Amino acid sequence: MLYTLEKQIGRGGFGTVHEGYRKSDGRKVAIKFIEKAWHSISFLMKMPGHAKPLCSEVAINLMLLHPKKSPYIAEMLDWFEEENQFIIVFEFPHPCMNLLEFVQRNGGPLSEVQARQLMRQALLACIHCIDSGVFHGDLKLDNMLVNTDTMELKLIDFGLSKLVKDCERPGEPFSGLYFADEQTRHALAILMFKMLHGQMFRGRTTDGTAMISKECQDLMSLCLDFHEEKRPTLREFLQHKWFDEE
Repeated sequence: MLYTLEKQIGRGGFGTVHEGYRKSDGRKVAIKFIEKAWHSISFLMKMPGHAKPLCSEVAINLMLLHPKKSPYIAEMLDWFEEENQFIIVFEFPHPCMNLLEFVQRNGGPLSEVQARQLMRQALLACIHCIDSGVFHGDLKLDNMLVNTDTMELKLIDFGLSKLVKDCERPGEPFSGLYFADEQTRHALAILMFKMLHGQMFRGRTTDGTAMISKECQDLMSLCLDFHEEKRPTLREFLQHKWFDEE
């Protein structure tokens, strides 16, 4: 085995995630085990250059690496297929915690400076996903890692992801791209709300707005506007004047 396996740090419907180390250089990694018994044919994906379909999470992570990788997405370093399971090895920042733990540890809302730094990275990660033809589909605080020394963010867990083109409605060739962008923007706006309010989202952006800047209030209102045509795309989200502040 090329890796040393350590404590379990996560468990889901399809398998487990463990901390570990790469033996060749001592690099810390996360090792995900996906049981084939839970992996139906719909979770397999054909990829050019591969003789047989791959585990969809492997295929999607390969897509995210080409033509270039994003510094804001946890890089897949290795993968293996065994008789009863798939094994995927990811980079694992150290020291780190997921964003939910980071917000909870803060004991309340994050500052706008912190939220802005994290949101910028999350947006760039998600833009890279969609540009690569991938819809993450499970954006939440738990699925983002924060290096507590550097405040660098990494998007993780593509287990429920799918191709942008698979989101298209029949007869509407660009609907998949619109759907992926819109759903991602909405999920990120909710995450931003949680970071700035230190509480669960309840469908409102008015609670505690006196504590945040006018620019931030404007961005939140735009992202969650009832009128579809007023909501920004992901790139427009990133270009909002709130991100120009220091």
